[in-house]
Amino acid sequence: MKLEPLNCSYCASPMNEADLFREKSLARCSLCKAVFRLKGKSGASNTEREEVALPKDISVRQTDTELVLEHRWFTPQNIVNLIPILFVTCFSLIFFLIVIDTSSLFHFLLFLPLFALPSLGIYVAIIGFINKTIIKANSEILEVTIAPLPWFGGNVFSSIDLKQLYIVETLRSYRLNVKPTYNILAKTRKGKSVTILSGVRNVNAALYIEQQIEKLLSIKDEPVSGEMSREVDPLRDLSTRKVLTLLLKGDLFNKVAKNILRRKK
Repeated sequence: MKLEPLNCSYCASPMNEADLFREKSLARCSLCKAVFRLKGKSGASNTEREEVALPKDISVRQTDTELVLEHRWFTPQNIVNLIPILFVTCFSLIFFLIVIDTSSLFHFLLFLPLFALPSLGIYVAIIGFINKTIIKANSEILEVTIAPLPWFGGNVFSSIDLKQLYIVETLRSYRLNVKPTYNILAKTRKGKSVTILSGVRNVNAALYIEQQIEKLLSIKDEPVSGEMSREVDPLRDLSTRKVLTLLLKGDLFNKVAKNILRRKK
């Protein structure tokens, strides 16, 4: 087996032989304590995915011919993200009022972007509270819309042209509250990859959406090179607080190893 990448993908430090636990097919970065799986050369695993139960942030309406999935964007992290945005906006508003009171029209227009940028941040925070992604699928089209406030990501696809759906995991950082996001893609009959949905924070929501669409369109789930690992992640159901607690106790690696070994038995 070989480790991909050779450097830690979270802190970029080199991985040493002492960091490898080949008998458990795991590795741990000695600097940031991030845990990796050791992978072979094959790009896709043959492990079948388990059926995912309906997540709390998804509602379903289905008839014999059409499926409607509504994925709500709100998570408790939205509240945390709103605090610094409000702070910056209040500071910018005070500064903006001072400029209006003491400066000319030229200076007013010059400093206007300083207030426009925090306003955009407020808009992004609001859509995180109230927006949802609506996915309508039938035998003819797969339609993705964002509502009620306008945002990027809407699209329409031909259902007949979709050959296989799969999920790609994107890791941005290993810092405290940053988690992976998941993109739902599809292989078309022409061999191209198209993005159905991006930036899903809940892995179970992404898996549920993929499975339900494939079930409606009678698409057999098959491995795709470059997709998210088909092995069950032992940290998937752990909260951020629990992961941090395990890190502080030094038990995170043992938790991962025990869960993987238990699932293999």
